[in-house]
Amino acid sequence: MENKFSVIDDESGLTVGTCSHITGLTGEDLVLINDESFNIITLMDFQFNEIFKTYCLEKKKYINNLQLIILNKFGTQIGRYYFYLSEPIYFHKFGFWKGRITRLIGILPNTASNEALVLWNSWRVAFPEESDTWINLTYKQRIGWLEVIRLFNGVYSSFDRTKDKKGGTYYLDGVHIRDRASFYCSLGEAINGPGGYFGVCLDSLSDCLCGGFGAQPPFTIQWKNVDLFLNNNHIDNEENKNLNHDNRVYFTSILELFVNNNITVIFSP
Repeated sequence: MENKFSVIDDESGLTVGTCSHITGLTGEDLVLINDESFNIITLMDFQFNEIFKTYCLEKKKYINNLQLIILNKFGTQIGRYYFYLSEPIYFHKFGFWKGRITRLIGILPNTASNEALVLWNSWRVAFPEESDTWINLTYKQRIGWLEVIRLFNGVYSSFDRTKDKKGGTYYLDGVHIRDRASFYCSLGEAINGPGGYFGVCLDSLSDCLCGGFGAQPPFTIQWKNVDLFLNNNHIDNEENKNLNHDNRVYFTSILELFVNNNITVIFSP
C-alpha cells in the first residue's frame, strides 16, 4: 500500500504516522459542535510511527497542532497543510487509534483547492522539468498551480539570502501572461526555473523581494509583449462574473513595487 500522506506533530517535529489517503483538505467536511463549526479530516489506512509511539508513552505528551504532509512516490514531503485539533489527544491515556478510518476534528486554516489536489497527484510522480507547463491550464487551475508552488517552496526553500542571485536579468514572455495568475506563474519560473515560486500576490511578491527566494534586488526584468497583459481585462473569479479587474491598475501596482525595490523593468515588443 502506497503512503501518500504523513502526519507530523508540529511541536516535536516527529512523524505521527502515514496513511494512504486524506479527505477533508478542501474544507467541505464540517461538523457543528456547540454552535461552532469545525473541519473533519479523515485518515485512511493510518499507521503509527513506532518512534512517535515510544515518545508519547515515555514523555506523556499530547498532540494538538498537526502538519498534514503530502508525499511524493519516494516518500519525501512536497507540501503541507496545517491542522489544529479542537481538543488535544493524549495517547498515553486513551491509547492509539485503531481501524482503517480515523477522523480528526479541528480547524483547517488554509484549505486545499480541488485544482491543487489534482496537481499534487501529478507532482507526486514527477516535478515539472520544463517551464510553461501551466500555460494550457484554466484560470482556476492556475490559481491551484500557485497554491502548489507556494507550499512546495515552503518545504524546500532555505530562505537563505546569501544564496540569492543579484544583478541578473529575467525574461517574461507576455504571450502567456494575460492575468494575475499567469503573471506569477511566469515570474516564478523566470527566476527559479520550472515550477518556480516568486510570490502569488503583491504582498508575497514584496516578501520575496526582501531576499531568500532565489533573487535579490537589484536585478532586471525584461517583459516582452506587455500589451497583451495591459489590454486583457480578465475575470479573477469564474464563479462571480462581476469581479472584473483592470489589468492596467494591477500593472501600475506591480511596477511601483518593482521600482521601489530597485528593479529595472525593460519592455520590448
